[in-house]
Amino acid sequence: MKRFPNGARVCFVGDSLVARNQYLPVIIDCYRQNFPDAGIRFTNCGVSGGTAQFAHDSFEDDVLPHEPTHVVVAFGVNDSGRTRLEKPRSLDRYNVLLERFEIYKKYLTALCEKVVACGAELILCTPAPYDEYTETPMPAMRGGNALLCEYANFVRALARERGYTLVDYHSMLTRALQIEEGPLYEADHVHPTLHGFYLMAKYFLAEQGLEALEEREIPAYFAKWRDKLFVYRSIHAAECMIIRDYFMPQEQKDELMRAYLAARKWSNPYFETIANRYLEFKSRDRELAREIDEIFERDILS
Repeated sequence: MKRFPNGARVCFVGDSLVARNQYLPVIIDCYRQNFPDAGIRFTNCGVSGGTAQFAHDSFEDDVLPHEPTHVVVAFGVNDSGRTRLEKPRSLDRYNVLLERFEIYKKYLTALCEKVVACGAELILCTPAPYDEYTETPMPAMRGGNALLCEYANFVRALARERGYTLVDYHSMLTRALQIEEGPLYEADHVHPTLHGFYLMAKYFLAEQGLEALEEREIPAYFAKWRDKLFVYRSIHAAECMIIRDYFMPQEQKDELMRAYLAARKWSNPYFETIANRYLEFKSRDRELAREIDEIFERDILS
């Protein structure tokens, strides 16, 4: 995989592993230090709770406006329906997991086709593994790792069949879990730690023939960009995890969100946060996107 050329417009499309914006700054920082005049614009299109289907449905509104020359796609963790593994073994559980896998295969394939059709270069990533090794207060779900292995195998096969560039995070992190000292994953067994994210960025850059800078805190010049981005991506997270129907008329979406807040039945306060942000910022999401681009050019590209 070659490095991104000067003037490239690169969109990273994925779930919360992208949306958390931990490993993308490491990649950007490497380019900023080594190619200060390259003028490469990076855009984080990650969505907490995101799936291949949601990315496929929102592609024209969320990714295409950035006129990408390169699109990095990484899904599978949420698509897998892994929480079903908490239920007792049954034919119903098996059928649901199988159905989720079929939906994933359908929409990931269609999403890749959309990327190629818009003229962008596609970089397809395997999903990160589920961590069954680290002992935490939250017990690992039995079978979680095997489930994600099948998703990773499908991504590898799709890349091989279609000739897509592949970044195999699953293989890299699976190996790292055997040999790295210190935790690579948080207690939920799904999200990498800061060090785990750093290893993802380091691996991505190595695939491009580049060397990551030494591991360190994310530089201060990223702060305003990341803060504004978290607000903007919250709109998409609410649409994905609460509304769950991208093509619903906007008036109905707003009504559903108000009803959701009035019911106060969320299990995690994060959902209250993104619901309120949706109602506050959805009407001016294009303006927010422009502000994010302006901050990136002022604070990071310059």
